[in-house]
Amino acid sequence: MRELVFFDLDNTLIQGQSQIHFVSYLYRRGTIERYLYFKLVLWLIGYKAGMVGTPRSVMEHAVTFLRGREPIEVKDLVRGFLDE
Repeated sequence: MRELVFFDLDNTLIQGQSQIHFVSYLYRRGTIERYLYFKLVLWLIGYKAGMVGTPRSVMEHAVTFLRGREPIEVKDLVRGFLDE
């Protein structure tokens, strides 16, 4: 079984909210559509403001763009984001 691991980079390797930066990166590259981009940004802002409860359902929806991609593609997306 393959597993996907996320690391929290906020204010350590990346200044600010890494999730918002990553979602913006994916949008700029055309990896995610405008609707998903705005939905995720609004949710992330609401979550950080304490207006949203558990992140599980939104995070499960957020990673749907990964379905069908090879692990090397995902690795390249993350590497590109971190390099940028």
